[in-house]
Amino acid sequence: MEIIILGETKDHKGTELEKLCKRLFEKLGFDKSALNIVKSGANEYDVMAKSTKIIDERKVSVPIIAECKAHRKKCDLPDFLKFLGKLYCLRNEEPNTEGYFVALSGVNGNFLGAYDSLRCKDKSIHLIVEEDLINFLQADYRLSDITSVRLKVSQFTHRVIDSIDLALYDNKVYWLVRFNSKDYTILSSDSEPITTEETSKIHKLLLGHEYYNFIDLAEEQERQIRLSYVRGIILCFALNQQAKDKEAVQKLLNTMGVTIEEFERVRLSDIEYVSNDYPLTIQNINSKVDFFTYLFSNYVFVETITSTLYQSLIDIDFINEICDIQGGLKLTDIERDQALRLLKISHSAIINVIQPDKFIINSIKNVTLFKNLNQDKVRNLGVTKLMGMLIEGANEDFCTQPYSKILHKLGIYQYDILQRVILNAGRKDEVCIESNPRTIIAKAENLPGKPVLSVMSFNNESETILEQ
Repeated sequence: MEIIILGETKDHKGTELEKLCKRLFEKLGFDKSALNIVKSGANEYDVMAKSTKIIDERKVSVPIIAECKAHRKKCDLPDFLKFLGKLYCLRNEEPNTEGYFVALSGVNGNFLGAYDSLRCKDKSIHLIVEEDLINFLQADYRLSDITSVRLKVSQFTHRVIDSIDLALYDNKVYWLVRFNSKDYTILSSDSEPITTEETSKIHKLLLGHEYYNFIDLAEEQERQIRLSYVRGIILCFALNQQAKDKEAVQKLLNTMGVTIEEFERVRLSDIEYVSNDYPLTIQNINSKVDFFTYLFSNYVFVETITSTLYQSLIDIDFINEICDIQGGLKLTDIERDQALRLLKISHSAIINVIQPDKFIINSIKNVTLFKNLNQDKVRNLGVTKLMGMLIEGANEDFCTQPYSKILHKLGIYQYDILQRVILNAGRKDEVCIESNPRTIIAKAENLPGKPVLSVMSFNNESETILEQ
């Protein structure tokens, strides 16, 4: 991570660093902090302040000076010697003066060697480099951590982050996120997109740092959502074999808010697993795990999940592929059938198990590493974890009212969700607490539109929920 000082001129950049140093001095408890003070001999000091110390059991006012360098290159020995000259001149008047050398880009070996040697004899000389300033900024401005910044950016765009730095301008700190050699975006200190006015000012200053193409995260998010929606339409049409030609597509798009031109643009340049020519078909599925990962990264329609082709792709081969990515987990025939049943009716169940699970994989690895482990017990733990992820996904979907349409089309009219908490298992004071809600899904024949109804019952008391 770097600190990038922004300013219209070199002097402006230097002033920004001086302001930061002044702020640092104030946080350290120094008094009367001021910028650009000229003393006798025409010596100008970037920052001056006062500190109170106990010397020989007396309170003494100690002058503080700072030399601030915002150079891109490392400071060298002549910079250090010039700083010492100013410090020693002031010490002729005020012997207790302390000096701080602030080097944004650090110092070279000659500088550091001379500083370390002098520092052994004179503890009143201090060196502050970029790492120290970063730590100060993070604490003083209460900056978000790097992980939070990455998470925030990922909510707006799928671009890969190349670097994250801090930008200092007008006594404010910004997160500067670079995606490649030209594309970048800017976030406030608390990881939120900044105003258009701020963006315009900072963009002009960043041109000198070879940052060219500003990415507006809000616009990027809208584009990603729109792209996901159109991709979802294309995949749905292909899975249902509805796109025989452009004319058929045009009819289907009339009520979906998408033009044939937008559909064709995405189809020809930004879709995977769909044939290039009409009729649109699903093809080149070398890995079903990869296919479903891509499918669920886009908008998913009811008709996608209930299509015959979608259902046919969830088979024994798919289960075996899932077991392979879970470290080679072994399932019995009954367990495979149970897993398939859930995978076919719940897309969240699929999402939960097509990424490697560390618990399952590490458990299986440990069987190989430690021969004394009970292999059947470890396998059962892995199967339990896998089934738990499947059930968790199914619960997530079933609790969503619109999912009733999917279940009804797939022939599911009733399901029970069993939740159990066991306290002190195997002891005399064992307590088992259960909840067994039942949902019955039905289509009402006598209501307009024939909506799907979900009837949820708890302890023989039923509540009917009309789909919105």
